[in-house]
Amino acid sequence: MLNNAPAQVIHFAYYAELRAAISLLSSHGIRISNGDNSYLERSGASKVSSWRTMRTHTVVWKLWEAWAKTPAAEALLLDQLKILPSVTIGDLKASVGRVAANPTLTRWALDLSMGSEHDARNKASYETPTARTPLQPMRAADFEFVRDLWALAEPNGHGLRFEQELVRYLVNAELNDDTVVAGEAARTAWLRRLIDDLEKSTGTPRATLESFFDGESSSSPIFQLAFSPDLNPSNMVARAFFLLRLATLMPNGALTSYPATPAKEWLKDWLEHVGLFDPTDGERPEDKWMDFEHLSQLPVPPMPLPAQLTATPSRSTDTHLLARADAMLAWSTSL
Repeated sequence: MLNNAPAQVIHFAYYAELRAAISLLSSHGIRISNGDNSYLERSGASKVSSWRTMRTHTVVWKLWEAWAKTPAAEALLLDQLKILPSVTIGDLKASVGRVAANPTLTRWALDLSMGSEHDARNKASYETPTARTPLQPMRAADFEFVRDLWALAEPNGHGLRFEQELVRYLVNAELNDDTVVAGEAARTAWLRRLIDDLEKSTGTPRATLESFFDGESSSSPIFQLAFSPDLNPSNMVARAFFLLRLATLMPNGALTSYPATPAKEWLKDWLEHVGLFDPTDGERPEDKWMDFEHLSQLPVPPMPLPAQLTATPSRSTDTHLLARADAMLAWSTSL
């Protein structure tokens, strides 16, 4: 996106989604391996099934659709994502109708279905659309989109800002739905009841909840892009980012449960190998956020873009950091 290459954006966003889905499925013992798929039983025995020879793209979507309906999927989205130290997304389920795992997970993985989304990916990957359509200049909105993603990557001590913004989006969508809440007085009463319920069920101080659900706080615009069925680059990158966030939860949970696992050292070695962690400087992997925390506040460079993204040494450095979404692994896992 920072190179103003929209077809490549669609291609890589699709494969980011595919890899995130494969990662989540593998954490449940499902192995996707190019026509030689299998799964592990609880006993540890490897088994094959009717979908053994299905091609990767087809089987991932079918398995994802089935997995998104399971209690395990609901627990991942609702119980592991915290918006406050004592409040999970699941704590809002009884009060907020839009807090539902299956439609959310299915919506975010839309691009993996074998419909128009798949066709869009194929066209971006294997055709040359720029030979038939005029080239478009990069817009300031393209830069702003990438920049604003980094606000969602901010750690807050119990997770990322992503889950807090997700809840704000869902709550605001409910409040602005006239079929659910009609009129300003009704909206105020609905929000008051939500805070009452959360205070009782979680023990969170009312002042903390009122501050979080401040009526003047707006959710990130990126959620609207992710939930929209549009197939623009920003829509697909938003969905890929969200699936990648979910994909970090399963290994994070395993690392917390098994703190002595050698997987921690492997991940640290990987972060060192890709230039995101230096074990000799005495810093912890989670400290890496300090190199990235300024990105969400960057001003839009002057036109023309993308040329101005590398016009000065400082902009070149920031542009490099803006493109390193893999750095999120350093502070979103228990290393």
